[in-house]
Order: sequence, then C-alpha cells, then structure tokens
Amino acid sequence: MKENNTLEKLTEAIDHVRKADEILNKVYDDILEKEPKDNKVKVTIKVENPYDGVEINDEELEKIRKDLEEIINDFTRE
Repeated sequence: MKENNTLEKLTEAIDHVRKADEILNKVYDDILEKEPKDNKVKVTIKVENPYDGVEINDEELEKIRKDLEEIINDFTRE
C-alpha cells in the first residue's frame, strides 16, 4: 500500500511539473512574440553622381568611396 501511495504522489507531481512546463513555455513564447525581432533600422541613401561629366581619376574616386564608407560607418555606430 505504501508503494501505491508513493506512486500516486509521484504521478501527481509529474503531472504538476508537466503543467508548469506548458505554462512556462507559453509565457516564454508570448515574451518572444512581444519583443521586437530585430532592432536594426534599414537606411537607404540615394546619391546622385555630382561628378557626372567631370573626369575623376581612380585615386580621387577611391578617396571619395572611402570617405562615404567612413560616413556610413559613423552613422551605423550611433
């Protein structure tokens, strides 16, 4: 009889643990749904070519490209 009582208590305890697990999983899923998935902001910068018709050598073009990259990197860090 003592074994049956212990088995019943263990079965009841396991049921409680399973129910608690279900509740915790639902709460966790709700939290994930409410939090933003991605904190990143996408920014598109369209730049018209101000040098259209003006001759630029490769060194100057590379310098302009590096300057633009630096500006974009500074912007994305903040």
